[in-house]
Amino acid sequence: MHFHLQKLVIAIILLSSTVTLAQKGWWLFDNTSNLTEAVPGYGNDLILVGSHTAVAGPSIGNGAIEIGVGSHYKLNHGIAPNGGGTRVNEYTLM
Repeated sequence: MHFHLQKLVIAIILLSSTVTLAQKGWWLFDNTSNLTEAVPGYGNDLILVGSHTAVAGPSIGNGAIEIGVGSHYKLNHGIAPNGGGTRVNEYTLM
């Protein structure tokens, strides 16, 4: 049993070392003249479909948006398909 557990631990370490995590996008909504602007070096600007408005964020200099009813953002993220198939199935929003 102990020998098999060691093999499992080694396999998990090897598998986990091949995963590369990289932040693909970051938007602060601080630039009131361009609310869809991405932080330089972190992806593409968002594409607004509909309407949005700059609003006060949680602190001075920390912007936020209010997106209109029925509105949304589109994004060209550049993430390769994952999880099987031709679409991005595995991702994290922070």
